[in-house]
Amino acid sequence: MTKAISMMLISVVISSLLITQSEALYCTEVGTRLSPCFNYIINGGSTVPAPCCESAKTVLNIAMMNANLQTNCNCLKSIVSSLSGMKAANVVQIPTGCGFQSPFTNTMNNECTL
Repeated sequence: MTKAISMMLISVVISSLLITQSEALYCTEVGTRLSPCFNYIINGGSTVPAPCCESAKTVLNIAMMNANLQTNCNCLKSIVSSLSGMKAANVVQIPTGCGFQSPFTNTMNNECTL
């Protein structure tokens, strides 16, 4: 798990060099806030853990407040896909498993279409 978090942080730093400073700050914050979901994203489980649901809802609320939802979606995709051993099926189960809807279609397989 520590290796996965380290790889995610390295990816966030590299990504931040490629996008504007305000977007980089947002992506770093999202990575930190989503950390309770990393174990579920990699290993799955019968239910999405409550701390992951709380974090995912917070990240969605932050994304909805930002005018550029597609940038936020791409940030989420970048962070989640950087996790070693990530399973897309587990990622897309989080909104449903937590009882909320995402404004995006399956973000792991598209261009963050609203």
